[in-house]
Amino acid sequence: YLVYAIIMAESSGNPYCATKSSAGGYGIMQCERAAYFNKKQTIKFLDGSTKSFTPSLSTMKPGGTTTLNGVKVNKGISNQIMFGCHELRKSLVRFKYNIFASLMGYNFGLYGADWVVCKYVANKNNLTFKDAFGYTAQSSKVQELYFKELETLKAPWASIRKTYVSQKKMGTWWNIEGYLRWYKSVDGQLPYVLDSKGKKK
Repeated sequence: YLVYAIIMAESSGNPYCATKSSAGGYGIMQCERAAYFNKKQTIKFLDGSTKSFTPSLSTMKPGGTTTLNGVKVNKGISNQIMFGCHELRKSLVRFKYNIFASLMGYNFGLYGADWVVCKYVANKNNLTFKDAFGYTAQSSKVQELYFKELETLKAPWASIRKTYVSQKKMGTWWNIEGYLRWYKSVDGQLPYVLDSKGKKK
């Protein structure tokens, strides 16, 4: 249901969805063309296997067929979802399966989400914050607190998102809420993911 929520928030389920800017998002999960189109990527699956894939209009435009688990599906749309899930998984691993931070990372980019969490922990603990992308740009103490904050699986840094968008002119500050409003809860189950060991987070 989490992937469904991202799809609905990013494109309303439209696999032809594309931003006006040729550098922006394309497809059902809005692959960032400037970042990924025509650049070979290695898709890593949960079972440890990998696949080489180059996002492009030709590989992601709806059309063609492929077979998944014995079912014929649209190949272009399947590629869109495969790559979107790959990007979400990268974000989940980076942010210690903190769903909130991972969803922010899907929209802001990994370094943008780093900026938000690092600024929060630096401000909270009266430490120096370096206005730079990537948690490794920060002091060792800020980095330590960054990881501890992620491991709480909470999002007390949420208000910093507005600051990031205002200063960097990138991302949508309310994207987490935008995604989760589409999440379908079954029997009261809150959003969750499975980590690399199959443990629910």
